[in-house]
Amino acid sequence: MSRQNFAHDAEQRMYSDVNITDVGSTTSVPTSAAARRRINFQETEGRLKGGAAPPTPTAAAETNAAEVETEVVPPSRKLLILRKFSRYIKIAILIFCWVVIACCLMGSHEAETETYMLTVTPGDATYYKVEAHSYERNLALSLTGAFKMSSFKLDPTSSQFEKDGTPFLGITLSRTSKSTDTQVNVTLTQRYPIWGEKMDRVDLSTCDVLMEDVDLDSNLYEYHIVFFTNVNQSLGLELHIRTTLFTQLLGTILGVVLLAIYILLIFDLVHRTLAGLIACTLGIGIMGALHMKPDLETIFSWVHIDTILLIFGISVIMGVMAETGVQDYLAATGYELAYGHIWPMLNVLLITSLTLAIFYNNIMIILFLAPICLRMSEIMVLSPIPVLICLTIATNIGSTLTPMGSLSNYLIAHSPYLPSGNIDPPTFILHMLPATILTAAQSYLHLRIQFINSDKMRHTHTAEVSLKRQIRLWDKAATTVGDISLDERDYHETVRARVRALKKRLKRLGKMPQPRSDFREQLQNLRDHFEVQGKDFIIICCVSLIVVLLLFSLHLYTYLIHASVGWIAILAALLMLSLINPEELESVISRIDWGTMLFICSLCILMNVLKQLALMKSIGTGVGQFISSFDKENALMVAIITILWLSALLTCILDNLPVADFMLQVIVTLSGDQNLPLNPLIWALALGCSLGGNGTLIGAMSNIACAGVANSHGISFTFIDYFKVGFLVMIGNLIMASTYLLIAHVAFHWH
Repeated sequence: MSRQNFAHDAEQRMYSDVNITDVGSTTSVPTSAAARRRINFQETEGRLKGGAAPPTPTAAAETNAAEVETEVVPPSRKLLILRKFSRYIKIAILIFCWVVIACCLMGSHEAETETYMLTVTPGDATYYKVEAHSYERNLALSLTGAFKMSSFKLDPTSSQFEKDGTPFLGITLSRTSKSTDTQVNVTLTQRYPIWGEKMDRVDLSTCDVLMEDVDLDSNLYEYHIVFFTNVNQSLGLELHIRTTLFTQLLGTILGVVLLAIYILLIFDLVHRTLAGLIACTLGIGIMGALHMKPDLETIFSWVHIDTILLIFGISVIMGVMAETGVQDYLAATGYELAYGHIWPMLNVLLITSLTLAIFYNNIMIILFLAPICLRMSEIMVLSPIPVLICLTIATNIGSTLTPMGSLSNYLIAHSPYLPSGNIDPPTFILHMLPATILTAAQSYLHLRIQFINSDKMRHTHTAEVSLKRQIRLWDKAATTVGDISLDERDYHETVRARVRALKKRLKRLGKMPQPRSDFREQLQNLRDHFEVQGKDFIIICCVSLIVVLLLFSLHLYTYLIHASVGWIAILAALLMLSLINPEELESVISRIDWGTMLFICSLCILMNVLKQLALMKSIGTGVGQFISSFDKENALMVAIITILWLSALLTCILDNLPVADFMLQVIVTLSGDQNLPLNPLIWALALGCSLGGNGTLIGAMSNIACAGVANSHGISFTFIDYFKVGFLVMIGNLIMASTYLLIAHVAFHWH
């Protein structure tokens, strides 16, 4: 295999692989060199243990029997009316969102803040004059200093800090009459805990303060923000102040509405990437309507760039590896190990993914194994969706074991909010191992029962599904080439001709007879056509993956490497590209799933918008009040169950990474407020974020990456497809995790 194989020129693909006049011939799809090496296979005698699989048509049989195709029964009139009605409803919702976004964004400026540095001295009050020229009735302050995390138990207006002697910063707004020079406080005093000792060694944090319903009359009064503290040393602060229409109640309501719109869109109403973009843009528009519109620099800072770099780097390595045919070879090997049976094949797949999750990040595992699952599904004439679902569930469960397994685990183990510092890997593994074993066994039993009937995993209309997939792939290939030059126009005409031919075949597709072959013949056929090419490329890719594993291990276990996981993936990709030196980098870049990365960016922005709208703060306050309502003997049990299930349910909607970031602050604050042990809450959060990823297609970054791989191969992997299987698996996972945590930390006090 030469380096020129990377330059898959569009014209060369079309004219070398496709014969437009031969409509009934086997269709060639322009995906990759590995795909072009693939042939159509006959169905194997693979079946589930205990039941034979009914014969199903293959692509080869479809081609050979094209002349006996029968007419498919057209959809009923009611179904056509329902489809048209749902289409109009979808358009109406999207237009409504667009109008709201346009009005909010075009009618608002970016939030203007005044920045001021001040020092609060002990025993004296520090005054900051407010210019009373705005029509908004609320003042929003953002203070950066030596703050502890705010208490969910105590209201800022409470005087409990003064009674307990807790170091705090007090803030109030005073009004001074210009005529009588008398001063009156117009807002209640708000108190926020600060570090009382060694403040110069404490990492600075930001505290947001809101003063609601403030009537600023500049003609009669002067207004000052008054700061005071009970510590015996000076306190430095950076103050950002602005006026706004925002209130916590209004922000919470708008946050709930925004989240509801996002959930409605994500249920396959539109493509998930478009749903994410609409939701996050709508959120920014809502912030603009409240005079809180962030600037672009702030919005970009919300994106978790580490995840984007990780997916980009690993996608480059896997894209090059796909050209070597090694994934086809591994698919044939899996078919051989399973003797053509479905569940033995899935057993190999599940064990492999669980094992790799101990050493690699779950996103890397998905990007490597998902193409192999698609190959094996084609070989065994299976629907790829159940196979991919089993893969993602196994990977998510395996990733709960180590801090390296998932980004949420890594964030939890290395969180700056933990008072005891980072959690070492042996401790993390020791506490997560029992839960991983229990949930893995429960998930396997659940999947085995759900897919006990082979019909649920096989294509009921294999030829129809294959044709639809080919149409999507040809349409996608056409979008990668422009329409300017004559050659490009010829290319588009060729693609349109092929799509028209495929659509004609789809219309007259009917049931066709299916020949069957024995396992040995099928395996030999695979070995003949799925040969490995470009062994030097395979060596280079393996070296890159070994570098990733080595650097990840050094970073996690020795702290000798200060680069993040994203930069490590980029370094490995650059090493591979430097050794291969492809003549045309565009062919490598085209394999990257930009839609998935864009969706992840939109999720990060949406989560931060919900934080700015105080929805997450309201959730944290509600959790604190709920747990504090129980007596001390039952508080730990209630806290463990609440944190586990709440984090899992939030993960189903918002992805596990931002949920872990927010919930960490909640559990640290709860631990201090309720005098609860912190470690059980940490394990509950880690399990909730990891296992909650099994609930929906957007619950984990690895799920999103898997859907992106399927989409790039012309397979529609929808939210509903995953939800019907994954959500029930997640419920069982949470029941097993709850049982383990209650026995270990409530009954036996392992902590």
